Formats: sequence, C-alpha cells, structure tokens
Amino acid sequence: MDVCRKQNGFVLMLFIVVVFIVAALWIATQHQRIISLFKTDSYVSDEYELRLVKQRLLNFATLTTELYSTNSSGNFKDSGDMPAPGYLPCPDLDGDGSLSTSGEESCGNYEFDPTDVNKVLVPRPNRSALGACNGVDYCVGYVPERLNNRNFYFAPAGKYYYFFDMRYAYLNTSLDTSKWDDIYTPLSPVTPNGGSALNLDPDVGDFKGLVLDGKSGYIAVIIDAGDDGLNAENSDQDVVFESENTSIFNSDNSDKVIGITFDEWLLYVGNKICTQYDNFSHVSESRLHWFNGYSITNKKGSGWRQWGQLCP
Repeated sequence: MDVCRKQNGFVLMLFIVVVFIVAALWIATQHQRIISLFKTDSYVSDEYELRLVKQRLLNFATLTTELYSTNSSGNFKDSGDMPAPGYLPCPDLDGDGSLSTSGEESCGNYEFDPTDVNKVLVPRPNRSALGACNGVDYCVGYVPERLNNRNFYFAPAGKYYYFFDMRYAYLNTSLDTSKWDDIYTPLSPVTPNGGSALNLDPDVGDFKGLVLDGKSGYIAVIIDAGDDGLNAENSDQDVVFESENTSIFNSDNSDKVIGITFDEWLLYVGNKICTQYDNFSHVSESRLHWFNGYSITNKKGSGWRQWGQLCP
C-alpha cells in the first residue's frame, strides 16, 4: 500500500512538473506576441493622435475668418480687415504651448521673400536649440497647444514638431507692407498680382511644396519625433522630410510623420467656399473683403470669388 501511495505521489509530482514546463514553454513562445500586442496598441494610439492634430489644423484653416472676425477686445473688425479662410497657426517656438514669446504669434522670425522658394518656410529646423528665431538664425517649432484669446485647441504642448509654408501663416509681420497687410494674399489658387510664379498651387507656382517620403505638394508637416528627437533627415534645414520605417519594436524612437497636402487643404477650404458661395456672392465686388480679388487697396483680398466660379 505504501509503495502504491509513493508511486501515485511521484506520478502526480511528475505530472505537475510536466504541466509547469509546458506552460513555461508556451509563455516563452507567446512572450513576443504579448509584448507586440501592447506595443501595437501604443503605436495605433500615436498614429491616431497625429491624425487628430492634422484634423484640428485643417479645421482651423477652414474657420480662420470666424476665429479672427473680432479683435482681442471682442469687437468685430471691418470686412476689409478680416482674413480669408485657409490660414494656419504659427509655431510654438519654446514648447510652452502658447504663442506668447516675441516672434511667435506673428511668425515674424525669418526673412520673408515669397519670390525666393528657399525663404518661404517657417520654422526652419535647427538641431541645437529652440527659441533661436531672431530673423537670421534657423529655428524649431511645435504645434501650439492653444491660441491666446481664441478658444481653439490643437495638441499637447511641446509634443509635435511643426513645419509649414510661411505663406499660410495667419499673421506674418515679415511681409512687405507695400504689398501685403500682415497676411499673404491671395490664398486661393488663382494667379496673384505677382504672377503665376507665386501661385500657391504647387502644379502652377515655382514652389512645389514640402516633400514627404519623396512626394511633393505638402503645405505642412507634423512630426512625432519619439524619445530621441528629430532624425537627421528631418532636422537638416531643407524642405525634405521622411517618415521612418516604423515597426512596433522601434516606434518609441521613430519619427512618425504626417502631412497636409495642398489638395487636402483645398478640399476643406474649397468646400466651404462652394457651399457658401451664394451667400458670399452678395458681397459687392467693390467692397474691401477677403472674398474679392487682391489689390493694393484690398490687401486681404484672396480671390475666392474668382475661384468659386468653378464650384459645381
């Protein structure tokens, strides 16, 4: 009897050991999969957040007129002082989330010459430090968290690097005041006063836009640089950007990049113009108004009346 009991106990112990070994082997084979599940969730979340930031920038562009129809005191501006839809916010240069530092809210931090395609971007990247945007040096900026005196949220402070064609800045004090009134016009894809070379449409104008992963025609690029900052290709002071071959195992250190193309921008802004064209068309053609064409007297005129004639 004792021998049988001992044998039964040994068999039970052996069974437990075998089960333990099998379970350990199964966990070992699934370890990578379990890790990948957590990293996949994180990667998908990062991509989703990037797309949200892009969407907010496009929403802002669509609503520029409404957001800036009043001054900082809350009083309505004259129609000739209201901006057209389509503009983008300036970059946050110090990563504090707001556009409060000198040169931030007006984007007046780099010599602006729209006839020189090498000078139409802000901010220009600098590997060394932030806040060097003094009109001469290159600088780095972030998507702002929110705007002062405007109830509009974009992204967490200091998280997403932000590069864009400076002509889309909603306030730009670096412009030649004899031609522009602190804002580049016309923003619509019509031939501007300076000729077709200055047309924002990359298929028409001289500047073919920012380049992302070998494709031109981008007006803005947003980058989640991960834990190790911008990679060399995205911080080398040119208009060419790239998204790294990101896998779930290197996503913490990869530059995850998303861009806004001119065509995407036009889809949003053009849809607004077309859906409201009948209302806008009642604006007198002689009135100072963003809907009318650009002229020396109508410096905020953006030519959307002319473009809108193409609306279906």
